[in-house]
Amino acid sequence: LLMRQTRPRWHVETMINYIIIGSIVASLVFTVVVLLLSFKLVRRLMNGSKKQQEQAADLVQTGSKARAQIVAIAPTGMVVNEIYVRTVLRFQIAPLDGSPPFDGEKKMLIDQTNQPRIGDTWPCWFDRLDPSVFAVGKPSGDARDQIDVFREFGIPHPLDT
Repeated sequence: LLMRQTRPRWHVETMINYIIIGSIVASLVFTVVVLLLSFKLVRRLMNGSKKQQEQAADLVQTGSKARAQIVAIAPTGMVVNEIYVRTVLRFQIAPLDGSPPFDGEKKMLIDQTNQPRIGDTWPCWFDRLDPSVFAVGKPSGDARDQIDVFREFGIPHPLDT
């Protein structure tokens, strides 16, 4: 008698199970990676890059102080999470030491429920050697700890009584 060699049935079923499990794991890994990259992008858009955050912190410590008055607001059309609008803000920056004012521009994500207005004035720190490098202190609606900073710059804070 000739016997035909066949693969055991359990081997085929095991391979199918491995393929199914592998597909599920690959899908989950892909989903996690996409979510992490999305969160990282949103955080970067909201807070700027790590380098920009470090530069702003350095300017607060070592930069010259000024008042930055908003002179123009232009939405770019980009909306994040249906709440934040990417906006170009143009400022007239008046150094506190009496130096001549100069213009500056920043792209920022602005909460649609807390839009700045033309004429609003925010604290500003800038690099004396390169005034195009500056950081502004946008008031956040509930940050009472900002009141002293605004007073230091001679700017009324919305929560200051």
